[in-house]
Amino acid sequence: MNRLATALSSIVLVIAAIPFVVAEDAQATTGTTMKFGMGPGSIAAQTNAGIKPDYETFWVGPWTLKSGWGGPNGQMDKMKAAGVTPAIHFYYWGDDISKSCIENGCWSSLHSSHKTKAGWQTLAQQLVDNLNAKMAGKPVIIFLETEFNKGDVQNYDPLDGYLAAKASFIKKHYPNAKVVLALGNWNSGAWHTWDRAASQSDFVGIQGMRGSTRDSLSSYLNLYEATLSGAKKAQSLFGKPIFIHDVALSSYPEPTYLKHQADELRQFFTGMPELKAAGVKAMVYRSWWDNPNFDLANYYGQAERHWGFAYPSSGTWKPAASVWVDGIKAERSGSTTTSTSTTTSSGTFSAAFTPSSSVNEWWIDVAVKSSSSVSKVEVSVNGGSYTALQKNSWGTWSKSLHAPSGSKVVFRATDSGGKTVLSPTFDWLKGTSSTTTTSTFSATFTPSKNVNEWWIDVAVKSSSSVSKVEVSVNGGSYTALQKNSWGTWSKSLHAPSGSKVVFRATDSSGKIATSPTFDWLKGTSSTTTTSSPTTTSTFSATFSPSSNVNEWWIDVGVKSSSSVSKVEVSVNGGSYTGLQKNSWGTWSKSLHAPSGSKVVFRATDSGGKTATSETFTWLQGSSGTSSFTASFTVKSQDNPWWVETSVKGSESVVKVQACIDGKGCTDLSKTSWGTWAKSIHAPSGSKVQFKATGSSGGIATSSTYTWG
Repeated sequence: MNRLATALSSIVLVIAAIPFVVAEDAQATTGTTMKFGMGPGSIAAQTNAGIKPDYETFWVGPWTLKSGWGGPNGQMDKMKAAGVTPAIHFYYWGDDISKSCIENGCWSSLHSSHKTKAGWQTLAQQLVDNLNAKMAGKPVIIFLETEFNKGDVQNYDPLDGYLAAKASFIKKHYPNAKVVLALGNWNSGAWHTWDRAASQSDFVGIQGMRGSTRDSLSSYLNLYEATLSGAKKAQSLFGKPIFIHDVALSSYPEPTYLKHQADELRQFFTGMPELKAAGVKAMVYRSWWDNPNFDLANYYGQAERHWGFAYPSSGTWKPAASVWVDGIKAERSGSTTTSTSTTTSSGTFSAAFTPSSSVNEWWIDVAVKSSSSVSKVEVSVNGGSYTALQKNSWGTWSKSLHAPSGSKVVFRATDSGGKTVLSPTFDWLKGTSSTTTTSTFSATFTPSKNVNEWWIDVAVKSSSSVSKVEVSVNGGSYTALQKNSWGTWSKSLHAPSGSKVVFRATDSSGKIATSPTFDWLKGTSSTTTTSSPTTTSTFSATFSPSSNVNEWWIDVGVKSSSSVSKVEVSVNGGSYTGLQKNSWGTWSKSLHAPSGSKVVFRATDSGGKTATSETFTWLQGSSGTSSFTASFTVKSQDNPWWVETSVKGSESVVKVQACIDGKGCTDLSKTSWGTWAKSIHAPSGSKVQFKATGSSGGIATSSTYTWG
């Protein structure tokens, strides 16, 4: 989940290009008003709009140890002058974080520095020293290792202890610092790992980002719900107040996503009572301005340049800017409406609500006729909190929500002046239409032959053009499928054999057709095999795990009957994960597959046909063979911070790695004098092994050397 800027190597880049967020201090938690804000460059724009931010952020990391504290201290001076409290991202490990890097140290190509636990502590010491010198006891916020819970440390208990100790150290040496344990909002099932760190922190933070380059529209429009769910989870686990420490919605591509950005942001304001109930004390956004020069190598690519609410060249606001400004003004004035009145009119505002004929237990859709313009429509199911519906181009308001037959459903409409009106209570699907086809739209659904318990794929033939296809597994919420160039709709989702699978198609006018219920892999037009190779139509492939694999490295050679467009892997029945194509021909990725894991590969050709491997018992004899051989001559065995070897191979050598104490392998760089080397920490007594890859993809492994 690399969703943070990688260009953190200088303080100039820190100020100009990285994502910035805003937080609140402990004093704010005693009231009921949410706190808001952004990072550097946004104070003037927001102040001019009447919503001066409460806080401003900046980042410190390994680059600070080299460039010094002039930049951060200058930021603190500016914030004090503006009456703004600093919120500082303490970001040492970043995207280099891993078990091996933490325990053994590592070289960071991102930050051009050696990272060690000692360096981490040095940064912490310098932080508190400079806080004492510049802030003189005034409040500050510290975001502790933003989005640290990724890669192979997502449930690494020793890191929990290290983070707890770091939080305690910072608070001890600068008592008015409030520490936020800054989680990334994913894999919440592993969050229990961080109980000690949370107990030593003052807040738990989560984030949420969406962009069209990575997320489907349905996922984009689900950001509020996902963020609320994460907040509830974190609050229930740790009992701490919550920071939403990084909200970002990209408006790319425009103009289509300008509306989506504004609409989804609006939900954070209409749903603010629910956020507060989940313990949220501050909501902070990525950036006021777009950044047309942002590095496209970052996770969201082109979408990264469009997080902002305004265009820097002209100062023109996007629609989302007004949502942000108006929402904050309403919150600070206490005018946010949370009325639950059962009246059907308010002042001169009245409305009539008609559920559409396309509704079912997973689809809310309603037409609203009103005496004045409607700005939003919300729904409450069985007395629950109100959830905002989306306005459709054809006029109705809808959302995928669970309302079983007989549920008590109430709609609430709000006009542009803030007046509200409630519908009568509907007994859902008890008198309202719930047919699976509407008007003249109908569709037939045929699951493809290549489906399995981790792959949904369906062909849809319909009476009119289909705009989207969704699937529900075992009564769960509908998930949007992706349209393939060859015509089917698919997604990697878990549907074990025997699952109840229902498809839903929507045409361009919003009419819906729903499939019968399929007993997945039980007689529907779908087949799965586990033979090696698996053949679909005329496509077949053989899969040979490379000899350099280990419990943290997946690497496989694939020979196939036609061109391969992608290769994926599933470990122990988990979802399929895409591998990267290497220049020497194999496909690989750093994933955790302990010895004995059940590993399955899946290849897809350019026509969408798939072939699946046999099930490999990982590191138990399942490896490929190669005629490639190599000899290694170690050059630096006595240097604990430098690993170097020369390699002579039976064919051209394209890659050399060093593996230290069996804890993962690091790529070495080719030197101008012909050896392969890198600055890596190999303490005295370490066991070091080298692996060379030939141009054919074959792997040769050295003997084990004792370092020092």
